[in-house]
Amino acid sequence: MRWRGFLNAAFGVWLISSPLTFGHTSSALYWSDIICGLLVILIGLMTVHFPLLAWITAGIGLWLQLAPLIFWAPESAAYLNDTFVGILLLVFSFIIPDTPGTPESQGAEVPPGWSYNPSSYLQRIPVIALNLICWLIARYLAAYQLGYIDSVWDPFFGSGTVEVLTSKVSKAFPVPDAGLGATAYLLEALFGFGDSRRWHTMPWFVLFFGVLAVPVSCVSIVLIILQPMVVGAWCTLCLVTAALMLLIIPFSIDEVFATLQFMKHAKQRGEPLWKTFWGGTAVVPGPLDPRTPPYNAPYRKLFDAMRFGISFPWNLAVCALVGIGAMMSGDTIEGALITVLAIASCAEITRFTRYGIIPLGIWLLFSNPLLGIVALVLCIRKGPIKEQYGPYVP
Repeated sequence: MRWRGFLNAAFGVWLISSPLTFGHTSSALYWSDIICGLLVILIGLMTVHFPLLAWITAGIGLWLQLAPLIFWAPESAAYLNDTFVGILLLVFSFIIPDTPGTPESQGAEVPPGWSYNPSSYLQRIPVIALNLICWLIARYLAAYQLGYIDSVWDPFFGSGTVEVLTSKVSKAFPVPDAGLGATAYLLEALFGFGDSRRWHTMPWFVLFFGVLAVPVSCVSIVLIILQPMVVGAWCTLCLVTAALMLLIIPFSIDEVFATLQFMKHAKQRGEPLWKTFWGGTAVVPGPLDPRTPPYNAPYRKLFDAMRFGISFPWNLAVCALVGIGAMMSGDTIEGALITVLAIASCAEITRFTRYGIIPLGIWLLFSNPLLGIVALVLCIRKGPIKEQYGPYVP
């Protein structure tokens, strides 16, 4: 994989030539590209002999995602060029050549006592795909905030999207908030890559992925859904993004649980927790993955493998609709949280989160007794648990 250092150096040459080619009018962005290009050339060539330096290249790639937002790039070409080169640097730093410093993948693919492998690529493809869709939507919205386009498409709420993007809430951020969202979605998609044994070879990678996928998703969902209360307007594309981020949670949480179990068992064996977190282990006795089908399997088997660990009990589905109904009737906070918890509970390993609906249902009783009672009744039933999760029983 030494070739990736030379390739990244070539991207550095492109970066240096970009301000001259595209005519950047922002002096800050001009010098940012020049300096980043020089650093990428130097570090890229050094990566040939010192692979861990690829992380510095990845850091520069992340900066290139943010620089056009921080400096409010006046030209769309500058925004496109920097973010595209930044993606290439990220991909060729730790995605295609595999994460620098990761132990050679050996040993078990299926966690002890589990009936499937939560780190298989088929388990992560939905998360990557949903994040990429959110990334494209967020870039489109950021283009309006940066002034590259004059209008934003909204089929249901007319000027609602414009009102949201130009609201005091959005302007409270020093940079375009849609652009920040795009960066977060891209990072989450990239952290979805990795080896099928990464639950024990890359614990830090999986847990960072979990932080991006679950807490950040929950915060962004609630913030987006609270738009009518704070801004007084709805945004169709923002709601689509919130729905997609909500679906990401049940698809990603099981791998985080497997990694936490692994780290707990490592600590019980006397292994240093810090070392385990950053270094993992390449050899864990256990079986290879007997259930995940090859990529040339029939589509039905591939889709079934993507849904290992996820089921949709009818009561939780109806409970999610109750939450949406509460939002539409004016109980925005309670309804949003009920919907989030109901969908999160579709992951079998986090089925217990449905109990969080109980206090929300009681809260809803004061404003909408019927929906409150329905939510309280529906959240009691657990629904079927089809998979096994080691010592943990949902």
